[in-house]
Amino acid sequence: MATGRRNAGVLALFDVDGTLTAPRKAVTPEMLQFMKELREHVTVGVVGGSDLVKISEQLGKSVRVLDLSFFIGQDLPVRYGMSPPEESDSDIEVWVEERRIEVVRLDDGEASSSVLTTSAPSSFAPVASAPSIGASMVLDGDEQKSAPAKLPFPSLHASGLGLCSYPAAAAPVRGRRRRSGTAAMAAGGRRNAGVLALFDVDGTLTAPRKVVTPEMFQFMKELRQHVTVGVVGGSDLVKISEQLGKSVIIDYDYCFSENGLVAHKNGELIGTQSLKSFLGDDKLKEFINFTLHYIADLDIPIKRGTFIEFRSGMLNVSPIGRNCSQEERDEFEKYDKVHNIRPKMVSVLREKFAHLNLTFSIGGQISFDVFPQGWDKTYCLRYLEEFQEIHFFGDKTYKGGNDYEIFESDRTIGHTVTSPEDTAEQCRSLFISK
Repeated sequence: MATGRRNAGVLALFDVDGTLTAPRKAVTPEMLQFMKELREHVTVGVVGGSDLVKISEQLGKSVRVLDLSFFIGQDLPVRYGMSPPEESDSDIEVWVEERRIEVVRLDDGEASSSVLTTSAPSSFAPVASAPSIGASMVLDGDEQKSAPAKLPFPSLHASGLGLCSYPAAAAPVRGRRRRSGTAAMAAGGRRNAGVLALFDVDGTLTAPRKVVTPEMFQFMKELRQHVTVGVVGGSDLVKISEQLGKSVIIDYDYCFSENGLVAHKNGELIGTQSLKSFLGDDKLKEFINFTLHYIADLDIPIKRGTFIEFRSGMLNVSPIGRNCSQEERDEFEKYDKVHNIRPKMVSVLREKFAHLNLTFSIGGQISFDVFPQGWDKTYCLRYLEEFQEIHFFGDKTYKGGNDYEIFESDRTIGHTVTSPEDTAEQCRSLFISK
């Protein structure tokens, strides 16, 4: 490299598992530092077969923002899979889980080395997709637009452990449950630390699976000046942070992911629980096998991937598959309301696995949660004994909804909301306007 300057015409492209990290482990500080050093010499990128959520768990949360375009470096102008043609690269900051990059690879005979070097972009020609095992080159689903011929590098070095190759139910009713509480401010307008406002996420603080708006984020900051504020969601912390922000565990006094099975207070982890250790592998396997057979026999308009998501304290089951697009989510939600796909499935599973004492909770647009009895959102209340009043706000407070148990709990004052805007309006009336 001439006079030590960066050679921008050379791209070093890395697989993740077994190359930058041990399989499914986080990157070490030493490797992360080395990658930064390498970028001073050549253009650097990483590519993996996993979705962005899982890759960011290994390479760091900043993999999703502008300092790491196409995972590492702002140098590789490859469009994001499943995104509309007009979407620009700057939208990487609002990447949602449905945007996955299509996985394609050549036959083993086409590339026999872990390092593949090409002398000119013109040598890449789009070819048909094929199945792949393990890490693989990831490009946009449109072969003509995203074929490697579009990569503007005279020399492309792709490093990986394996081969790396290139082809082309009842509606919620607004209201407040039972006792009203005082919700009064402390004397002199000080924060009333004895009152907790506890919020569901989807449909309460955000639109389903959407990012919190700047207005709602600012309102939550204002509300914390008046009462203690917490959030509780069925999703894991990665997904909640995608919606409420990476600093969610410090933006709220309490953050309960997976219904409180993973609990944070003032940014510190205060408790965890594991479904695997509670049920055991044999019972888990029995349930998962039966559920997958049921979904395989289910006749619905479309199916995608990730039908069961294993979380620390629950299973999330989706008849359509969590890899569906937002448009497909919306269509399935309408279809489900007419044909009761999820309620019927829950009924079958509840009868089949009555001996496991499981709770089934329908939430969101496309899925339902499965967890041991008592592991619903009331689980988080064990961390909140100090509060005189706990006001819970949720949108699915009807029986069978994933907010029902905590809404009905004697420990809470339940409030049904219809949207984030309704949440803010009710909170303003209860806690701020007095």
